[in-house]
Amino acid sequence: KREAGASVDCAADEEDYAALREVKVVNPFSCGKQELEIWGQSVKIPITLYKKVTKSSLSKSLKATGYYLDGEEYRPVARQTEYRKADDKDGDVIQNRIKAYTYGKDLIPIDEATGEHLRQREDKSMRLLGFRARESFPAHSFLGECYVVVPEATNPGAQEALSSLVRAAEHEGQAGVVRFVVRNGNDPCLGALLPQPSEEPDVPDCFILCTLPFAEDLREYQFASLDSSEKWIPSEQELGLAKNIIESMSLMEEGPEGAEVERL
Repeated sequence: KREAGASVDCAADEEDYAALREVKVVNPFSCGKQELEIWGQSVKIPITLYKKVTKSSLSKSLKATGYYLDGEEYRPVARQTEYRKADDKDGDVIQNRIKAYTYGKDLIPIDEATGEHLRQREDKSMRLLGFRARESFPAHSFLGECYVVVPEATNPGAQEALSSLVRAAEHEGQAGVVRFVVRNGNDPCLGALLPQPSEEPDVPDCFILCTLPFAEDLREYQFASLDSSEKWIPSEQELGLAKNIIESMSLMEEGPEGAEVERL
C-alpha cells in the first residue's frame, strides 16, 4: 500500500497540498468566444471554447542547451545553415531559394506571391452542418486536440439553446458535424460535436469538439483476410492463452460491493 507523501497539516491550503502531492492544478484555458451558426437557419448561439486535451511540453528550464568552451568562458552554440547543390557540395553557397512542394516524386516550386494567394485565411467561426449517428465517428478517426464547447456564461438564452441541442442529440444518439476555425488566420477544419449532458445543477451541458479528417486524409489499406488460410486461424488453445494475457493485464479490478475500480 502506497503511503501519502504529504499531509494536510503541512500545507497552507488545498493548492499547497496539491503541489506536495505532485498534482498539477490547471486553470481553464479559453480559446476565445465565437458563435455557433446553424447552417440554413438564421440562428447563432454565443459559445466559448476551452481546450479539453492538449499535449504537455517539456519545461524550457529542463531542456538541454549546447555550449562550448571559448578560452575560460562558455558560449552558446549557434547554428548556421548553408545550402549547396546536392551534386556539387563544394560549390558556391546558394543565396536565392524558393519554396517547393512535393507532388509524388516531383518538386513543384511556388513563389511567395502565389503561395500567399493560395493560402486560405479565414476568421474564427463554427458552422453546424448537420447530425449523424454517434457510431459514425469511431475514436481512431479523431485528430489533434479536442475542445469543450460551452454556452456564454452571461447569456441565459445561449445556455438554454445549447442545452436543448446537447440533450436532443444525446437522446437521439446523434453527434453534430461542424466546420470550424479556432483562431483568425487558421485553416478550416471538420469536427464532430459529441453531446455531454451534465448531471450536476451548477455545471452546464456542453459539447466535446473533436477534429475529423477530410477525405484526403484517410488512408485505406487492403489486407488479406485471416480466413483465407488455415494456418492463420488461431486454435482454441491459442485463443485461451491470448485471453489469459488480456485478463492478467486488465487495469480494472473488483472493488467493494462488486463494483469495478481502477488498479492504478
